[in-house]
Amino acid sequence: MVLRVSGSMEHRKVIAVIGPTGVGKTTFINHVCDAQLVVGDSLESCTKNVSHACWRTDGKEIILVDTPGFDDTHASQADVLHDIGHFLKRIYESGITLTGIIYMYRISDIRFSGIARQNFRLFENICGNSAMTSALIVTTMWETVVEDIGRAREKELADNFKFFKSAINNGARMVRHYNNAESARSIVRSLLDTPARVLQMQIELVDDKKEIDETTAARVLMDMLQWKANRAQREIQDLEMQMNAEGGGADNGEGPDRDRLKRRLGVSNEISKQIKMEQEKVRTQDKGGGIFRFLRGRKNRKDYRVLDCLQLLDLLGLT
Repeated sequence: MVLRVSGSMEHRKVIAVIGPTGVGKTTFINHVCDAQLVVGDSLESCTKNVSHACWRTDGKEIILVDTPGFDDTHASQADVLHDIGHFLKRIYESGITLTGIIYMYRISDIRFSGIARQNFRLFENICGNSAMTSALIVTTMWETVVEDIGRAREKELADNFKFFKSAINNGARMVRHYNNAESARSIVRSLLDTPARVLQMQIELVDDKKEIDETTAARVLMDMLQWKANRAQREIQDLEMQMNAEGGGADNGEGPDRDRLKRRLGVSNEISKQIKMEQEKVRTQDKGGGIFRFLRGRKNRKDYRVLDCLQLLDLLGLT
């Protein structure tokens, strides 16, 4: 049963912002809120956990929640899914429904990469089809592309089921962000009158009382990891066959080609090991909302990532 919140949340609107590293999530939030969340200037992500900023407009307080990407350099995909899942669970248990959810994508990307497809598939399974009417797909980096090229990519993304068409058919809208405050605030305002929807992951975690590893999003992540594991195992087998064909097995023999094969085999074995650790994290990490116990336990430490998350929980009345 979902608990009711006090009237203090009546004029507060909570919007989550999701997307890959480097897409401009933090910059977008800073544009809306005139805030100074730290923005990364390299491929290394600065959003290590859930953070937030606020904007007051038309008598409402808008809380924008900045989430780490599933390709975050500081956390595994399992870590990110658990962070997002526990946050969504906690706010829904307290009767808070997201006003909207924004997925950001770079229009400057020449192709829709495998990691981009994985990111969006996880987003779809966090939201579920029925919540897509509260979702915006926001394309960024328009200032870096020629208009005609950007328009052609935009059309392909919207018209192809491999990309965003399924979400759009279920009610998601696709809009452009022009990297300024006026554009960002217009996008946020377009969500304020949209009926709030409960996300699929929230229903599974709270109403269905599932653990995070039992949710649809987690099962999708496990399928992705299993595909990676199978590919890594095939690579290892192929390398071992090449080395055996040269004679002496994997640990014997000399020469530049053999050294190259040994290095590749070492990398492939390490990748396989990391994937197995990731799979284990999905199955076992933070059962029963452990991240919030972890955060409270570290409240007095000078860890600004943790403190920001705690400030958000305090703001929502969840601590």
